[in-house]
Amino acid sequence: MRARHPGPGELVAGAGGLLLLLAMFLPWFGLNGRARVPGSGEVITVGRGEVDAWEAFSGIDVLLLLVAALAMALLVLALVSTPPPELAVAVSGASALAALLIVYRLIDAPDLPIGDAGDTAYETGRRIGAFFGLICTAGIAWGAGRAGAAAAPAPAAAAPAAAAPAAAAPEAPAPTPAAASAAPASAAPAPATPPPARAASPAPAPTPAASPTPAPRPAPAPAAARHAAPASPLAAWPRAAIDAECQTAWRRYDRGLTTRYTRYFADHPELAGEQRTSARDLVAALPPGWQAPADAIPDRPWQRKHLSAKSSQLLAVGLLGVAASGDPSLTWLWDALAPLPPAAEDAPSLEFAHVVDPKLLGERPRQTGFDVLVDDPAVLIGIETKWREHGVEACRCRGDGVGPLEGERCSRRVEQRELYWDAAADVLGLEPRAPGAPCPISPAYEAVRHAAALRALAGADRPAVLVQLYDANNPYFAGAGDWPGWPELLGQALDAEGFRFAAISWQELVPLLPLDEPTRTWAADKHGLA
Repeated sequence: MRARHPGPGELVAGAGGLLLLLAMFLPWFGLNGRARVPGSGEVITVGRGEVDAWEAFSGIDVLLLLVAALAMALLVLALVSTPPPELAVAVSGASALAALLIVYRLIDAPDLPIGDAGDTAYETGRRIGAFFGLICTAGIAWGAGRAGAAAAPAPAAAAPAAAAPAAAAPEAPAPTPAAASAAPASAAPAPATPPPARAASPAPAPTPAASPTPAPRPAPAPAAARHAAPASPLAAWPRAAIDAECQTAWRRYDRGLTTRYTRYFADHPELAGEQRTSARDLVAALPPGWQAPADAIPDRPWQRKHLSAKSSQLLAVGLLGVAASGDPSLTWLWDALAPLPPAAEDAPSLEFAHVVDPKLLGERPRQTGFDVLVDDPAVLIGIETKWREHGVEACRCRGDGVGPLEGERCSRRVEQRELYWDAAADVLGLEPRAPGAPCPISPAYEAVRHAAALRALAGADRPAVLVQLYDANNPYFAGAGDWPGWPELLGQALDAEGFRFAAISWQELVPLLPLDEPTRTWAADKHGLA
């Protein structure tokens, strides 16, 4: 099962369980005594006989150990799947009971054996461990309670959105993934039908001709009108259903990549870094003789693991950077994505790792970015490069907004980004937000953000093209089981005046690139791209 990001409640509960276990070894109670110094009248405080939770209790310590174990188990389960609500309720109830018992024992401290007290009078004192344990159990109760509320079953009204994709029957043949969507979403087939065999030609299938001077984009339809629009094909594929179809095949695929790159660096030890599938530095990760692309991206937008051979960002810099250096006119890109309006400039601007201004979409703290942005007065092209990724990025909001489950509801700041919701409705045909229903933009969150950013950057009079460049061997893009693949599904869903979606695999694109022979050898030996 795919790794999952635990919610804040699960994180607090798990951390509280670990800290509670450690706190049980701290002093919880001790003997406090006062003794008067003869002849001076001075009173001094004497402390002795400190005991931890194991020594102080005869039954509460067992409950505390159980609470700590259950809380940590809740977090471990949350790392791989959504924990059952019953577990969260059990942890919350047990930890609340433990907290009450600790409060009781803080009020009525246990009697501790004194032995020979001499001339000193002793009473039981409270130590830091008891207060720390109380804080931990209270934190576990809060975190488990929040996790239980998040894991509660969705309302019945949301059931159709999470139903198995095989419930719908196909109505029309699906377009090829390399082509832009030309048919309205209502005529798209349901994902229950496997996608047709892909064409063997390296070039993508042509799309309907686009006018070099398209008409101005009409204003977005009001929210009420969007409710009447046909349902997007994306609505039939919640993220869990996609993962269920792809995960087994993707794990095999990823193991194959690991084997390939391990062998590559074993054959080229002078390039190898600390990790078995990573290069020692940026120059060693790029095609031989092409150090210049290493300066194409400033330090900040580099991905954390960009030196890994599995990095799609580094693959894009290595191949597209070399191609753009060899042919700055980018004719090869226009040919691959044809038809496009003719470029207005001899050398259109090509920028790697473009991050949009925070004010463009009202995004803080993280802004939308493009792996490659091609800016020409005649057309704006945003390219998202994929290699081993789990498809497009889903929304991971765990806020207090619309939606019943964590990962399916929006934070308030996302709800307020109206350009997201305009793009979701106008470009992808997604329904508006609805209380009690899963978030409509969550599974295709990345595509929604890119569509919104391209529309805002392009303006009303310039066409925009969103391009997905992917590995044809990755099941999230090539398809697996009933899942047709992101290129196929987005090609069905995206349908808007002045906006186009195109998808092309690395396997189709590389033969079209103006690369020198060492770079082609590098692409073939390292990545299997002939």
